[in-house]
Amino acid sequence: MNERCVPLPYCCQEVYGMRILYLSNACAEEEFYEIFTEKIKPSQAAQKYHTLQIQGLRETGQELTALCIPAISRVTYKGVFFRYRGRNKDFLFMPMVNIPLLRNIWMFLYVFFFTLFRTIGKRGDGVICDVLNTTVSMAALSACFLTRTPSVGIVTDVPTKRAFEVRNPVKKLAARVCWFQLGKFDRYIFLTHAMNDLINRKNRPYMVSEGHVDSHAAAVTDSIDQKYEKKVCIYAGSLREIYGIPYLVEAFLKADVPNAELHIYGAGEYEQTLWELSEKYPSVRFFGLMPNEHIVREERKATLLINPRPTDEEYTKYSFPSKNMEYMVSGTPVLTTKLPGMPEEYEEFVYLIPQENADALAQELRKLLCKSAEELFAFGQRAKTFVLENKNNVKQAERICRFLSNS
Repeated sequence: MNERCVPLPYCCQEVYGMRILYLSNACAEEEFYEIFTEKIKPSQAAQKYHTLQIQGLRETGQELTALCIPAISRVTYKGVFFRYRGRNKDFLFMPMVNIPLLRNIWMFLYVFFFTLFRTIGKRGDGVICDVLNTTVSMAALSACFLTRTPSVGIVTDVPTKRAFEVRNPVKKLAARVCWFQLGKFDRYIFLTHAMNDLINRKNRPYMVSEGHVDSHAAAVTDSIDQKYEKKVCIYAGSLREIYGIPYLVEAFLKADVPNAELHIYGAGEYEQTLWELSEKYPSVRFFGLMPNEHIVREERKATLLINPRPTDEEYTKYSFPSKNMEYMVSGTPVLTTKLPGMPEEYEEFVYLIPQENADALAQELRKLLCKSAEELFAFGQRAKTFVLENKNNVKQAERICRFLSNS
């Protein structure tokens, strides 16, 4: 059992009507793209993760308040002041002052008093906070301390261990500040067990929930007829070299499979190189940053979805890519590395890259793309069934509620 201090098995107790405050950057997808009109946008992976978790908690019948702290900065939003009244009533939006330093002071005060007034005298069942926003976490922890409300840190990445931090001195310093306040939460929700070993220094109650998929995906019917006529492989995600994008492109070109294309979606440091490669090689097509809804439709039409993330970096022990969950629920087969943070139960539902180099990946691509469309389709559907039955956002939300109720 992943949860500590939870005396009853998973199916023995129903928990309804809990009072939960959820603090994150999450908002409805249509609002996300309405707010962030600039080319550079905040992480869509984090946005989707928290949005699905919030929706899952609502569908379990909890009294939930979701405060969206927009990931506003001078990079993602050009205005000095930000105020947004969303049409989706599931999310409340915090107004923002988009001036460096003043933004953080305003954010701390707003979240502190919002959390204080939502929990004082009511003794809420928990304040769930995205720990990666240091200012928000410090404000929430301060308010929870005063009202004696349980603070729950939801940890989707480990500060100081993320790939883009270990190579950037400024971001590494900010991560150390985040790391300091990380140990102050009363309870934790981790993506992997290794996270607990590293972070939970005071041995506080925790649970492991590696991710979730949208329960409504069960209503989507897949068929071979909707697939591209060409053998389309897709990578969608952050375009950092450390995530294995260079050797993925090299491997695809080496595989030289007839009637095959590699479609890549995302943004990052390797973006310019991909534009150049796509001009040189017609079978490599780069689409840049696209709405997640569009990418999900394309994933369902593809032949194979690929995550080439190398496993030799330390941070991989503390991560479970939400992209893998999105891939699996699409019903299209997934080819991935054997990530340390991936539980063994997933391995029979994905294809594994044998060795993390271009030659081995090229050989695996030739083998898989030679399989019949029917065999690949059946394999992808098995993976979809697995995550929908065991890892959907409502079921994971039920586990969180039981954890909060019994710890």
